[in-house]
Amino acid sequence: MSDAWHVFRKTLNDLWDELYLLATANVLWTAFNLLLVPGPPATAGLFVLTHRLACGQEASLRDFFEGFRRHFWRSWLWALVAGAGFFILSGDVVLTGLLSNADYTIFIQGFFLMLLFLWAFLLLYAFPLILEQERPSLRLALRNALVMFANNPDFSATLFGLALLIALLSALLVAPWGVITVAFLALLGNHAVLDRVTAWREKKEAPF
Repeated sequence: MSDAWHVFRKTLNDLWDELYLLATANVLWTAFNLLLVPGPPATAGLFVLTHRLACGQEASLRDFFEGFRRHFWRSWLWALVAGAGFFILSGDVVLTGLLSNADYTIFIQGFFLMLLFLWAFLLLYAFPLILEQERPSLRLALRNALVMFANNPDFSATLFGLALLIALLSALLVAPWGVITVAFLALLGNHAVLDRVTAWREKKEAPF
């Protein structure tokens, strides 16, 4: 749990240090998503930009547009898979309520809602994992995201709760989503993945 708080605080520090850059990138992300077609590539650009920041490297809007270009088609595959998951799981939640009035229905809906939230969190891990791969693969990234989530339950649950809190507060205020929230969540996902990958490597290399 302390590792998750460390990642969260580190993300906040980077957000403060690079507020203008991240806000500008977030506004660009919002504008591109209003145009629909360049939306997924803009998401890739945001992940690439925040990945450089999470790695402690110099970053600029050039990295945003480089990620946009380099991952154009891959980002659309990511978006289609993400959308399919959200559609199926959201449909399960709604249809379960429509097809049954039994008392236990709420528990089934709760189960599908939990899977929906889990899916959202896996997607937050997935693109940063793609950026860590020598040969980018969405299938492998989603598999590794699930393994990373399962192997770090306390870390993942704490970080998921914090990310959900930020998302809900932003939804209530509306404006933050268009200005900074998406950039923050992308940065949080990158920091989380880098932290867990580093911890895994240190554990693997540690003497018995």
